[in-house]
Order: sequence, then C-alpha cells, then structure tokens
Amino acid sequence: MKGDFSRFTFNPQKRFSRVLMQQGRVQLDADWNEQLDITEHRIATEITDFIGQSGAPEKYAGFEITAINEPKNLKIGAGRYYVEGMLFENDQPVLFTAQSDYPSAELPKEEGIYLAYLDVWQRHVTALEDPEIREPALGGADTATRVKNVWQVKLQKVGNNADKSSFAPPDWKPSWEKPLGKLSAILGAGANLENQLYRVEIHTGGTLSQATFKWSRDNGSIATRVEKIVGQEITVSRLGQDIQTAFAAGNWVEITTEKQTLSGEPGLLVELASVKAITLTVKEWPSGKAPDYESSMIVRRWDSRNIPVQNDWITLENEIQVKFDAGEYKTGDYWLIPARNLTANIEWPSNKAQLPHGILHRYCSLALVKYDNAGFSVKDDCRVIFKPLTTGLLSKGGDTMTGSLTIDKDLYVTGKVGIGTKNVGGARLTVETPNDYDGSTIQFEAKKEPNLYNLSLNTSVTDSNVRWVFNQTNNSQLHNSVLVFNKGNVGISTTNPQSKLAVSGGVAIGSKNYVETTVAPNNSLLVETYIGIGKMGNWSLQTASYTSVKGGIVPIKGIIIDGASNLYICTVLGSSFYNGVLDLLLPRPKRWAVSVLPAWSLDITNIARNPRASIIGGATGIEVVEYGRGEDFPSEANWIDGDLDYISGYRYWQLKTNTQPKGIIIVIISSI
Repeated sequence: MKGDFSRFTFNPQKRFSRVLMQQGRVQLDADWNEQLDITEHRIATEITDFIGQSGAPEKYAGFEITAINEPKNLKIGAGRYYVEGMLFENDQPVLFTAQSDYPSAELPKEEGIYLAYLDVWQRHVTALEDPEIREPALGGADTATRVKNVWQVKLQKVGNNADKSSFAPPDWKPSWEKPLGKLSAILGAGANLENQLYRVEIHTGGTLSQATFKWSRDNGSIATRVEKIVGQEITVSRLGQDIQTAFAAGNWVEITTEKQTLSGEPGLLVELASVKAITLTVKEWPSGKAPDYESSMIVRRWDSRNIPVQNDWITLENEIQVKFDAGEYKTGDYWLIPARNLTANIEWPSNKAQLPHGILHRYCSLALVKYDNAGFSVKDDCRVIFKPLTTGLLSKGGDTMTGSLTIDKDLYVTGKVGIGTKNVGGARLTVETPNDYDGSTIQFEAKKEPNLYNLSLNTSVTDSNVRWVFNQTNNSQLHNSVLVFNKGNVGISTTNPQSKLAVSGGVAIGSKNYVETTVAPNNSLLVETYIGIGKMGNWSLQTASYTSVKGGIVPIKGIIIDGASNLYICTVLGSSFYNGVLDLLLPRPKRWAVSVLPAWSLDITNIARNPRASIIGGATGIEVVEYGRGEDFPSEANWIDGDLDYISGYRYWQLKTNTQPKGIIIVIISSI
C-alpha cells in the first residue's frame, strides 16, 4: 500500500478486538487503520470457519465457467464467491479474455486439460488510479485511499487424467507457486534516523540470483499522473503534489501502466536529469526510445536504482540494512520498515526474517476444462456451493450436500434414505450406482480383520412371514442372482423358498478350483467328493483312512444313502488303481449286487440282483472277487500290514483288472 502512512500496527497474535479513542489525544492514521484491520480479520475468520476456505452462495453462485465456441472462449458467470473469508463479486457475465482486472488474459494455444482458478488479492487504490476518490471542493488535495478486492480467473495446464478431487479446498494450493523468499532488517551503529516508513519492494521477480529490488523512505507515496511523454520529457499533473519539492534531478522514478500493475509486471525505472515546473526530463531511456503514452500512466519516485537481491547485508541509508533469504520473489512483493527518531531504532522483530507484508495472493479452483481443435468443453465444475442458514443445514425444509460429510455421533433418520438417487420408492434404503462404477455397492469391513466383511440383518419381528430379499433386477425382471431369506428358508434364484435350502438352477460343490472351473447343468448337482443322505453314524466310505488296504490310499468319491435299504455309488479314476487292484470295505447288505461299468453307460434299472457280483455295461478286463461271507473277514495275509481291525456287519470287496482301466469306473452296491 503505497500511501502516506505512519505505520501499520495490526498484529493478530495480540488478540485485540477494538481500538478505543481517548479525549484530548493526538489522532493517528495507524489507530484508525488498525481498527479496520481488526474488523476485517474477524469477518474473514468467521466466514472461513463457517463456509470453509472458499465457496459460493447457492442463489448467487458466481464464477461458473462455461464454454463458448463461436468464437472459442470461456465465459465467467455473474455472482459472488468467497475466498478465505473475502468477498469477490462479478456483476455480469464476462468473457475470459475481457476481464477488467486481468487485461493480459490469453487463451491457451496447446490442447489438453486446464484448471480454471481464481487468483485474488487486495490492491491499494488512490486518487491517481481512481480520480473520483478525490474531493473536488478541496482544490486537488487528496484524502483517504481505498483497498480493492481484485479477482482474476486464470488457466493452468494440468495432466490429462486430472480429477476435480485433487483441486478441492481447503488443501489445494497451486503447485506452480513456489515458496516466497523472506527479508531480514537490522540497524547498524551510528544511525541518524528520521520518522519515516521505509519500503523495500521487488522490482524484477525471480529467484535469489535473478530478482532485483528498489526502496523508498516515504513508502513509495510520492507519485503523480503522467499527462504526456515527448522525447526525453515527461509532463505530469499538478494535482496532489508540489512537483518542485516532490521530484528532483538525480531521483529515480518508475513509470507504470494499469496493465502492468494488474499483471504483476514491473514498470520502467529511469533516472531524472532535471525537473522544471511540471516537466520531468529523463537522463536516458533504457531502450533508447520513450515508451508510448497511455492515459493510466503514473510516475513514482524511488530512492534507489534497481538493486540485485542477495543473501548478504545491503545498506539502504542511515545504517538500515536488509538481507534476502533463498526463495521465489514476485514483482510487487514489499516489506515496510518504520524508523523512529526518538527511539533511534527501527520497528522489526530482532534477527527474524519475514515473509512479504504484501501482496498476498489467495487461490481457489473453479473448473476443469478441455481444449482441443473443437474448442473448449467443461469437464468438471470445481466450485463449492453452500446454502443460506435459513434454508440450508439448519432448515427442516431439506438440504443437498455438495461435498463430503463426516458424522462423529449417531445418525437418526425417520424417513427414507437414498444413496446415489433421489427416487427412493417404497424402500427405506435405496442404493444406486452409476453405469461407469465398477466397485462394490455396499461393503462392510471389520477393522480387526480387514479381509472379513460382515452383513448383519437383525429384526425383532416374530412374524413368520418376515423375509430378507437380495434382489438384482433389470427393468423389473428378476435375475438369477436373487437371494432370499424367507420364513427361515433360504432361496437362491427363487423368491418363495419352501425348503430350508431351495435352489433354482445348477449347483456345483467342491474345492475353490472345482467350483470355479465346473459348470453345473441347469437344475443339476455336481459334487467333487461325497454326498451323504440320511444318518450315517461313524461309518465312512473313505477307504483312504485305512492305509494298509491292498491297493493303497484310494480316493473314492460318490453318493452315500443310508436308510431301510442302502445304495452306494462310488466313482474312482482308473489311474487310482494300485497294481490293478481296488479294495472296498462296505456294510453287509441284506440283498446286494456289485456292478462295475463305465460312467457313460450307467443304467440303475439294469443292476443285477443276485448274491454274486456282476459286470454291466461291457467294462471288460475287470474281475470282482468277494472276500468273506457274513461277518467273516479275510485273513491278515491278505493285508499289507495286517493292522485292520474286525468290523462286525461289514463285507470286504476287491476289484481286480488285468489292464489299467480308462475313464471313470462306477461301482454300485445296492441293498434292495
């Protein structure tokens, strides 16, 4: 703020809430300005605490970015937006390239995805920039100045896979904005100070090795308007300054335009050869030619030339010394150093480097836009919209959340709930996923066991008609994946199961590999190992438990039915025969028959009913031998280790083959 100020005293760390005037005291600009700073700080803090880092009111949501393709451009919508508690307004829609406070705005030339974002800052405005501030009745004297909230919509190219969540407040900051450099100031011995406000301002931006600065002992407040430039002569306005005392030969002056100020560009710094009346004569123009005159030109006095910044102490005057730290410096960054005669000192934290006192830029994202040969298209609206208190979160009339919501306490809902949809229909909870969503619709995860997902369905209703339905529908048509819990019964692909387990369709049971590679025929059952039906007791057909049986451990698979009569269907791969012998230990049936046949020729109606074994289906080369009758068992000589115990009521069978059987052999022992 280049004004005739004594100093700026606001410090939020002191927690002052008001400035109180006392009678009969000297009135200072610093006291009045501090009160305004206190008020602004409180308002900005309250707004930020309530709506967040940035946002727009629902009814007057401004800065909507829309695409215009004739001509190719972007339009910035009218309305309001808050950034870190500061209000920014756009009175009417405006094209991106026609922003009044961003005259250097240019459309991109490369195709790609761009982030449209707000860059906002506060600009100090005097009667030189806005003549209407001056009171004409005072004959040209100026009074108070103003501070303007400036907004600029800018574009930055981002990755083609950019997602709006990466640019959401409050965490997003422009990655291309590098950390700002800091300044330290000290006072050397023997200083002879006056009551002045020194201003150190960056002229050319860049790093420590690139940036330059200039300084003023009057806060850069000595300035006037340029009326015309002819050759080496600059004609200036008389208003507001005594030109003869304000400017002198040997002074350095900076000529700036409105566009340069708003674009963050440095002005033209030149040395004066002489001053006569309202004419300033320039010693020499840097380019050898005077700049073209513009009506917004201002000439400002500085007390130094352009000086390179460095990480070493630089003396301004009167033993006031400054030093720059490593970092990025921008044109217009400034620091204020009040100097006082009575204390013979400067007001600066002892040996402490400070960030620039201004200009402070704030940012927020507006939209992701795509630019290609066809022109612009808006990919995502990144704005955050909030509702007024009376119709928003605290209203009983309803609300719409536009961002994430975290609830730390219990949530009670008396009505219906829709996730991803407003059409909740007759259900208490309706979940709808978009067409391009390939994740889980609902997932329940236990923290102690991350891989365990639990779904608990509890009801206190004792009515037998209560049922849970898991239904996948398409155009109201039932899919095969429906799962129903109804009246204590479980149904798959049926909505009205009448048994404890009712399945409509094919079923495969077995190991993970088996069920993932086996397709059961419709309305059929495929089992990798055994199926037991009826009360089996401790008996098992698994001969693998008898390791000493001739033929070794034989993987027998099949269906076991135990009841008034017994039927055993056992399937054995031919390659499972040990030296061509298969041993079976089976219960003694009242009537029985043993049949060995290929699986593809099984016909239960043709099973022989005689006390001896028979072979049906032409499975040649297989001999069935019976060991023992009634409760007799073969001698131990017939066993490999002879450690098989006597089992009452069982009959031992041995199947022999002269050649290795091929395919699957089915053994049927029936009790009919």
